[in-house]
Amino acid sequence: MRTIHSENVERFGGSTAFPAATADDAYRRLLRAFLAAQVGFERAQNLRQTLLFALTATSFVLWVLAAWPEVLSVSVRSTSLGVWLLLFAAVLYTWVVELLWLRRSNDARRHLREMAPVPAADTWATEGNS
Repeated sequence: MRTIHSENVERFGGSTAFPAATADDAYRRLLRAFLAAQVGFERAQNLRQTLLFALTATSFVLWVLAAWPEVLSVSVRSTSLGVWLLLFAAVLYTWVVELLWLRRSNDARRHLREMAPVPAADTWATEGNS
């Protein structure tokens, strides 16, 4: 990706069609990375919660099968056990994905804290309003 410097803008007749790179670009990129990580974490969390509800429903069917084996047929028992196993594996997988997204979000949050304050926040403090 090319960066357009102010010398290039002046050479093309002073047009502001290609604005010069600002000092906030790194902060904006880091903020976007943090927000993307946060959205990924929330999606994984929502998927895990949905899978947990499905696992609970399947567990209820298995409990009915264990309490009253004559209520449902053998094919329903084997199918529900297979579905339960797949849901359990999916819940474990989404839990790991959720932890990875949480780690990525925390890393981006830590980098945001380490950066210099936002220019608007900096001017607020320098005007004597702190």
